[in-house]
Amino acid sequence: MVFSASKRAIESPSLIQLLDCLSKQQVLENNPLLPAFPRINSYQSYYSLLERGVAIHHASLPLALKNETEKRIYAGQIRLLFTSPTLAQGVNMPFDVVLIYRLQHSHQEPIQPTTFWNVVGRVGRPMGGATYVSPQLYSPHVIFLNNTDRKANDNDKMDIYISRKLLSEQKKYHVGSPF
Repeated sequence: MVFSASKRAIESPSLIQLLDCLSKQQVLENNPLLPAFPRINSYQSYYSLLERGVAIHHASLPLALKNETEKRIYAGQIRLLFTSPTLAQGVNMPFDVVLIYRLQHSHQEPIQPTTFWNVVGRVGRPMGGATYVSPQLYSPHVIFLNNTDRKANDNDKMDIYISRKLLSEQKKYHVGSPF
């Protein structure tokens, strides 16, 4: 799973073109949508990626696409998910690695620590049902994709600062489950 606080970063046409190209070369899944599935032309790339096991999830998705994406996540048919904080609220995800791409919203406001840790905490949780491989709760691997190059831009430098702060305050946001 690749997480970004910025919806703009994961709905970028250049990212979608890159994913489309890569997923044609290396198909992760082959699960075509039903012919009757309602399609909107501006989301054609999303449908194609979804059929190949790659999903993009954000607040602006058409409802049918959002529901189908979530259904495929739960069924274990999504091998790579790009998401904004929209999946943070009560949705458990069967991924064990979280790549953190951007920690600022599109208006350069840092993500709230509670939102960030809620997203990370949703990963690796039991899904229930026969398709999920492990009934155990496990900690995901969290990898920050920070650009530490000397030529990094201000947003990259801010992401480094935010990631360090999140990690230093991690224990403050740890919540134990009674289950």
